[in-house]
Order: sequence, then C-alpha cells, then structure tokens
Amino acid sequence: MIKMRIMKLNEKPQEVTNNPNLPPDEIKISSVHIKKEIQRLTKESHNQHRDSLVATDVVEGEKIGKKWSNQFKTSKPRDTIKCLRDPENGSLTHDSTRMTQIAATYHDKIQSNDCKQRATMNPQKLETTLNCLKTRLSTESKQKLHERITEEEVRYTIRKTNNDKAPGLDGIPIELWKSMDNQFKNDKSNPKKKCDIVWCLTQVFTDIEKNGMSPVANFNEGCICQGHSSPRCSRGDQPNSRERQVCVGRGDGVR
Repeated sequence: MIKMRIMKLNEKPQEVTNNPNLPPDEIKISSVHIKKEIQRLTKESHNQHRDSLVATDVVEGEKIGKKWSNQFKTSKPRDTIKCLRDPENGSLTHDSTRMTQIAATYHDKIQSNDCKQRATMNPQKLETTLNCLKTRLSTESKQKLHERITEEEVRYTIRKTNNDKAPGLDGIPIELWKSMDNQFKNDKSNPKKKCDIVWCLTQVFTDIEKNGMSPVANFNEGCICQGHSSPRCSRGDQPNSRERQVCVGRGDGVR
C-alpha cells in the first residue's frame, strides 16, 4: 500500500509543473510538500520492512527450515530488461514507463487470443481418436470414480500439500486450511461452536459434483502472470522473443 502511494506521488510533481492554472510560487511549495511526503513514506516503508525482518528472525531464525537455509544461498541476480521494441514505430525504447505499457498490452492480447471461440468438435474424429487409446480403466477404478469425495481425502490432501506455495486469486494460502484444521482438532470447547473447515470444504466439493460449477462462483478461475525475465534484450540490446514466458496460476485454495 505504501509503495503504491509513493508511486502515485512520484507522478504528481510533473502534473503540478504542467498545470497552467497554478502560479510559480504555489508550484514550488507543492513540489516541496510532495517531496517531503515521499521521504516520509519511504522511511515508513523501510521501518516496516525492518520490523518484519526482525520478527521473522525471532520466530523462525533458530528453526532449520526454508527460511534458515535460504540465508546461506547465493541469490542469483535477475535479468534486467534493457529495452523493448515499440510496436507503434518499431524502434527500441529504454523508457521504463513505456516498456511497462508495452508488456501489459502484450499479455492482455495473449489472454484475449486464448478466448477465441473454438470450432465445433467432430464426433466422428473424436470417436476415432478414442478408439486408438489402448489403456482402459479397470472395473474397480470406475467404481472408485463414482464415489463421493470424503472428509478423509480432503484432510489428507490439505496435510500433504507443501507450504509456501502461491495462493489462488482468493489470496488464501494452504497454511490457513492447515491451521484451521489443527485448531478444530485441538479445541475442546462446545463442538457446535467449532468450525470444521474440512467438513465445509467437503460439502462444497460434493455440491459441485452433484450440481456442477456455478457460472458466477469463479471457483476454478485462474490468471496469467508475466515472468520477470521476459521479454528481455540480449546480443547488443536486441529483443529476444524466445525468452517470453507465461505462468498460469490456479484459483482454488486447496490443490
């Protein structure tokens, strides 16, 4: 949040300077106030980051885990995107603001192209393709697929999923489901007042199996993310389109 405020304030001096309705004295005063506010927010952001590092070190510094082992790993520097080719005039631009706009437009078009209407599938070709498949499900496997999802399966999936994984669009990490399940098991209070998250998730999955996905739920919605190193320039500041990558993120909380 603070970084966003700093970014917006960095754009204000130019707006104030280009405002023809403001007298020169007021432009100078406004610029000074904006500069002081940016300095204050930068200091506040630094203090928050410092306090976060101290708290993390106190909680996890003495535990041998991912945080502890990463302290001794050599960090690889990120590839710097030196320039991008501007699609409007075909020239190379080094302006970071313009490069951000080019990258955003490029990835927006990728998502739009993927949403084009597909041709109707030919039933005969589908049948021919399926007949070429030699692998078949056993009777036991078919019966297993017809069974409903159980609470044991949901709990097993939650516990076996690794921590520190990127959450879906809802922002809920797997650690939350694990914590809620542990809290339910360890809570000795009235069972009617406890929240069994495994039971709740099982009811959701069962409802989807019976009634299908709601068109307004966005339960399985995903997103396309741009990699930090793509596209980049190499070999004499020439853009290398082969370095462009797209990462797909899933929207459900429990993988």
